[in-house]
Amino acid sequence: SIFLVGAASFYDNWLMQERRAEQAAQGAGDVRPDIDPEFNVMSTEPLAEVQMHSTTSVITEGQMNRMLISSDMVSQLRQLPEQFRSMYTDQFLEQLISQELMAIEARQQNVDVSIQVMNQMNTLINQNGNEAQFLTNIKRNGWKSVEELKEFLTKGYQVDALRTKLFEIVEVTDEEI
Repeated sequence: SIFLVGAASFYDNWLMQERRAEQAAQGAGDVRPDIDPEFNVMSTEPLAEVQMHSTTSVITEGQMNRMLISSDMVSQLRQLPEQFRSMYTDQFLEQLISQELMAIEARQQNVDVSIQVMNQMNTLINQNGNEAQFLTNIKRNGWKSVEELKEFLTKGYQVDALRTKLFEIVEVTDEEI
């Protein structure tokens, strides 16, 4: 089974590289997202609605798929029977709901992560060589705009900052450990 998961992952990577090569051959002016039809990060299909502090947020299938892709779960999920696959995706949805609630709380507390977001954006631009290549790559990866990517990064950094803040006040004694 380890071999099959590794082979599936290799095959997925190979197909992705072929698609990117085809897109590069078509030219940079006609950049289309390189979207996996089974795990479409651009899907706006609502999965859950979260409400807190008079703020309502909708979690979409695209957000869930982006989380699955970023945690390298796609090739593993493809190998599972549907009943187990559903169980795993339900767990990821619960994580997304929890993260969304924490992001709402972080915004309520005015958690400022603009410096971290700016640093991450600069790092991403530098990794891509230049801003034009960066813009091409974010479109290929299914981001509608730079602002959408910034919002995603901001939410992640805010959740991390809030978690850190919450656990700073927790004291655990040696006996409890």
